[in-house]
Amino acid sequence: MKNKTILPALLLALFLSNVTFGQEQTNPQQSPKDKTFKERKMREYLNELYYLPAKNQKAFLTIAFNEWRGDNVQTDDVCLLGVRL
Repeated sequence: MKNKTILPALLLALFLSNVTFGQEQTNPQQSPKDKTFKERKMREYLNELYYLPAKNQKAFLTIAFNEWRGDNVQTDDVCLLGVRL
């Protein structure tokens, strides 16, 4: 009997985070430098990246997060865990 490789028809990835990356509603008192990283934007990034190797995902998200943060001080911990199923 020949060995056969079975490839999954569907690639699943699960991402968990300890933060919501900011509320979708904006605070009228908030200055532009206090902008929040929207959940919607994070979902868009993850939908674009889920099929890439973890190393590439990390690199992209690190750059995106650092560009968003700019010169502002990070005041909260950020944790994002990705699992490929």
